[in-house]
Amino acid sequence: MKLPSSDSTLDRFDAESAATRGNDDQATRLRALIASVEKNAPTEAPSDDPLAATSQRPLPPMIAFASGKGGVGKTNICLSVATILAERGIRVTVVDGDLGMANADVLCGVRPRGHLGHVIAGVKSLDDITLRTSGGFDLVPGGSGIARLADLTAHERAILFRSLNRMQSNSELLLVDCGAGIGPKVQMFIDAADLTLVVTTPEPTSITDAYSLIKCVVARRDRAAAECAEPVSGDLAVLVNMAYDEREAIAIQTRIASVARKFLATDLASAGFVRRDRAVFNAVRARKPYAVLDPKALATRDTQAVGEFIAKLTLSPQRLERRRRGLRRLLRRN
Repeated sequence: MKLPSSDSTLDRFDAESAATRGNDDQATRLRALIASVEKNAPTEAPSDDPLAATSQRPLPPMIAFASGKGGVGKTNICLSVATILAERGIRVTVVDGDLGMANADVLCGVRPRGHLGHVIAGVKSLDDITLRTSGGFDLVPGGSGIARLADLTAHERAILFRSLNRMQSNSELLLVDCGAGIGPKVQMFIDAADLTLVVTTPEPTSITDAYSLIKCVVARRDRAAAECAEPVSGDLAVLVNMAYDEREAIAIQTRIASVARKFLATDLASAGFVRRDRAVFNAVRARKPYAVLDPKALATRDTQAVGEFIAKLTLSPQRLERRRRGLRRLLRRN
């Protein structure tokens, strides 16, 4: 695996000044954002914990892509981020976490030979259903049109996450494309994630629903802290998709972050932005990630900066040593 190199001390992100700078590229500014989400990790598990990862085989970090509403392009971004990271030599697995309404396999142009419902039922293993895509990453189909997957029991959730935990030997990074909204299916993946990217568009309804999702995640975190329970959820970051330009994206991120800071006492990072690009629509029709169909597209270049943000935040040697290990924590609760 090719890991990103560590940088020197990073300046804190200044949204106003960033909005007025035109010479710095997005990737440079994103390096500064990483400093805004550094937190103290909880104490590591005892060495006799059967779910504890060894130094030779650490549990793969989990990144959740979530959104308050549907239609924001969350799946498209997730698949192209996976493509970009796979091109860097990182073994990436995408889990279609939109249980019951999954469609990542359609956008990748692959035919599933099983889905997570088969894994939960014990009919198939994850290896049986995992597919290699044109983007160079593995895909775990979630299952479409299967109502039973929409309401998993605690026991079934435990089976699912134990199966994902066994993927540590095959993957170095786990990306989960969550369903839209704030339901239990979404929350269970956010609880297990080391980093959650909340995707929004410039539409007022999308911004409002993104904030609602963030509010719910913070409320769960606060309740866990009040009950002296293990912390739930990892870091939160906002990603603006279909932005007209950089200034619009930064204005939206600044607005959401300022409201969260004022009313939720929570600091949000920015995972960057992806500008509106016809190449994305063409890729959907071609059933390929847009990073595969058009590596030089505007959206692809923007997504490369998002991939850099994720890689530096989750795959640096320091982060791999200190990260939350969300899968293990969730398995203990089930």
